[in-house]
Amino acid sequence: MAVKESLKFNFFEIKSNQNPEETVDLRAGTARIEYRESVFSPYIEVTGYLADTGNAVEDKDDSKESVGLLDGEFGTGTEEIVFEIEDQKGNKVALANEDGLDLRLSSVTSAKQSFQNQTYIITAVGKEAFDNTLVRRRCRRHYSGKISTLVNTIFKGDLGSANNIDIDPTINEYHEWGNERYPFQMILDLQKLAIPDSLQTSEGKNALGKTAGYLFWQTSTGFNFKSLDKLFDTKDKEIKTFVENKKASADAELPLVSSLTGDGKPAPADGKILFSYNQRSVNALAEFESSARGTVLEVYNPNLPPEEQYKYNELFVETDGDGKSKGNGVTAGRTLPVLNKEYRTNADGEKVLFGIERTRAAFSPVKGQQTVEKQVEETGQLNYDVQATFQQSHQNYRQKMNMFTEIVIEADLSLHAGDLVYCEFEEMTTKKTQTGSKRRDSGIYMIADLCHYGDGTKAFTGLNLVRDAFGVKSPSS
Repeated sequence: MAVKESLKFNFFEIKSNQNPEETVDLRAGTARIEYRESVFSPYIEVTGYLADTGNAVEDKDDSKESVGLLDGEFGTGTEEIVFEIEDQKGNKVALANEDGLDLRLSSVTSAKQSFQNQTYIITAVGKEAFDNTLVRRRCRRHYSGKISTLVNTIFKGDLGSANNIDIDPTINEYHEWGNERYPFQMILDLQKLAIPDSLQTSEGKNALGKTAGYLFWQTSTGFNFKSLDKLFDTKDKEIKTFVENKKASADAELPLVSSLTGDGKPAPADGKILFSYNQRSVNALAEFESSARGTVLEVYNPNLPPEEQYKYNELFVETDGDGKSKGNGVTAGRTLPVLNKEYRTNADGEKVLFGIERTRAAFSPVKGQQTVEKQVEETGQLNYDVQATFQQSHQNYRQKMNMFTEIVIEADLSLHAGDLVYCEFEEMTTKKTQTGSKRRDSGIYMIADLCHYGDGTKAFTGLNLVRDAFGVKSPSS
């Protein structure tokens, strides 16, 4: 299928560090643009591939002549970049100072130079990536309270960001000194300990002691500190659909989504999958080696009597009699992979464990502005319950990233890292009528990494998608 049009480059300017009023429009020399977001990165990134013919900037020694961008003393690093692209449906990625979403030039790499032109690559990142490294932005204070509240304090107070941050409330608290950590580092440390509030697990119970783990990242609309399980929760979310098929059709004709259940009436998809690379099979051995399905956690607490110093906590992905599971938290598909019976229970009827982890109880009980006497009195108290967070978050990260696929679609700037999408892949079958795979490949995925790509003739959006379970959920689930 041919791609209709390229992206619209509304703005792509660089401002001089010496004179902010002096700007250079980079659009004419831009051969290609790549814009990236990732749930694993706390800042966004824009890469421009430029061709410079020596007429970008007025020559300071002769106003009648021009020189290249680098000879005009641009591209020294940290310059403000004004950037805005638009797709054919009017969706935009707009990064400009007035919106609070600033870009700063991170690097310039010369690719090729000849007598008449020079090509090079420039990379710009979110302003907070630079602010995060400043000494005055280090986390020095004492932090005490709910993790979600602390993240907001670090982001707004220590990092000093003017951007919005969307935070899922947490149920658990944390008490610790910053110890000169970078703000990003502090938040990334906290994401592994966070337990979501108001989340019901597959057993209908509170999430405490069952699941944990957050992600912290930036998109073109702001920052996010979100529960890994809530990211996979479909409630009240708009989920775009994309279908891969081998049928030739007009560009304007969208394929029908066939494998969703419900009213039985297939609806047009939001777009076609132009290319896919699927790593759809579970690596069962790697799952065992990483202890993603069942572990025992050994916690050492020296403040307890000798016979109580070692506590053991077993955590399994719960299964029914047939070995099918909905997981401990929110899953993307019908069921997690079913294990062989011998890896579910042993001859004595006990659940099979795949790994053991050892750690020390977390001590740092200073809460708020306590007196020294109060601190000494509560020395034996825990900062947080290792057994309710450590093991759960490790298993949750491993499970949620268990399967992935890469797809390419027409440029769609409305999509962001962390969004859910529904993908339909054709069933591998001998049936005469091809339909979407309902039990294996098709289903809901989360966008882990995103890249919008555009040049003078075409534009695409590339997505790295992840999920933890097989099969297509019905709308009621």
